[in-house]
Amino acid sequence: DKLLAVIKEIDVKPADIVITAQLVVGSSAPSDKSDEALQNDPLIKELKGFLPYKSFGQLDANLIRTINGERAQMTLGRRAEFMLDVRPSYSTDGKAEHIQLDLRLTLLTVMFGDDGKTAQLIPTGTKDHNSQTLISTTLSLKSGEKTVTGVSKLDGGDKGLILILSAKAVK
Repeated sequence: DKLLAVIKEIDVKPADIVITAQLVVGSSAPSDKSDEALQNDPLIKELKGFLPYKSFGQLDANLIRTINGERAQMTLGRRAEFMLDVRPSYSTDGKAEHIQLDLRLTLLTVMFGDDGKTAQLIPTGTKDHNSQTLISTTLSLKSGEKTVTGVSKLDGGDKGLILILSAKAVK
C-alpha cells in the first residue's frame, strides 16, 4: 500500500495546456473599419480606451495543445508570416490554476531557393537577417483567463499588431 501511494504521487501525467492566440490589427486611420465580430468583444472595448487605435480587425486566430513545460510553436497571419513560440508552466494552489507562459512572437521572412521559385518561411533572426522579434515576454494568468500580451507597431505607421492569449489546463 505504501509503495502504491508513492507511485501514485510520483507517476503524475503532466497537465495538458490549450493555448489560444488571436492576432488583431489596430488602426488609427479613419478609413479603416472594425470587424463586426470584434465590435462587441469586451477586451477590444477596453483597448479602445487606452490605445490610439480607432478600428480593430482580426488578422488570425489559432490554438495549440501542449503539455506542461514543453515548448510549442504555431504560425499565425494570413500568409503564415508570424511564429508564436510558447512554453507553459502549470501550477495550482488547490483553489486556482495558474499558467505561466514564456513566449516570443517573431516575424517570418520569405526566402527563395536557388531556382527562384521555391519559397520557404524562416525566422528573420537567422542567417543574414536582423532579428524581428515583435513581442518577447513572460506572463502569468489564471487558467481560462484571456489577456492582451503585447502590442507591436507595424512598419512604423499608424497600425499596431496586438497579441491576445488565453491558456487553459485540460484534464
